[in-house]
Amino acid sequence: MGIAQAAKKNAVCRNSVYAQKTKAEAALEAAFADTTEATVLSYLPISKHFIRQVVLGLVLIAKASYRDVMQFLHNLFDYPIMFITNLNIDVRETCSRSVTMLLDQKGR
Repeated sequence: MGIAQAAKKNAVCRNSVYAQKTKAEAALEAAFADTTEATVLSYLPISKHFIRQVVLGLVLIAKASYRDVMQFLHNLFDYPIMFITNLNIDVRETCSRSVTMLLDQKGR
């Protein structure tokens, strides 16, 4: 749709459409601007233990599916899709160990 058609459709003058277009382009530029001057808050070492905690947190707390977890790992950490199986993370076994530990603590 051209400027004239947009102006006619919205019952405004072409100058108003040009002004809105300029504002929209500026907002897009600001939204996707390079933020290299952003302050780094911390550096996070990524270990297998950390990945295991992330996977368990996503599955148990966020109720993410395995497919979602694999997509998360792939997008954020650039790990291969089948990385979960390489870590041998068994969520059921981890849950049963956690329940046993909690019951032992309550029985003390």
